[in-house]
Amino acid sequence: QLTDGQSHEVMRAANALLVASGTASLEAAIIGTPMVITYRTNWLTYQLARRLINTPYIGLPNIIAQRRVVPELIQHEADVPNLAAHVESLVTDQEQAQMQRKALAAIRQQLGDRGAVENVARLAMKWLPAEPSSGQA
Repeated sequence: QLTDGQSHEVMRAANALLVASGTASLEAAIIGTPMVITYRTNWLTYQLARRLINTPYIGLPNIIAQRRVVPELIQHEADVPNLAAHVESLVTDQEQAQMQRKALAAIRQQLGDRGAVENVARLAMKWLPAEPSSGQA
């Protein structure tokens, strides 16, 4: 069944999610549904991003938690058999799914009931360097 404009309802009803990296992963984390984050882009964009962005994670839940809470399948890892295996694992292994739900609840608590956007921005500012480099020597 296809739905439009009901992403939160679908996220709540699902046993597990396959989510693209971005705000959808944060929404899913706040809702608390176990997920696998995936992202795939063209080779050149990926290579540039790897050199410009210095973070061990791309998923907002993992960035906020500062640890791998949610599996991330990026580029060549994001093939159909691998994606299916990870999602199936969340559906069939209730212990794994429950551990992820607990970690997602901690993220939701860290963000607070109100002002989640401001809280995410505040967390991001803590991780940014105090003075941006000018790129000049």
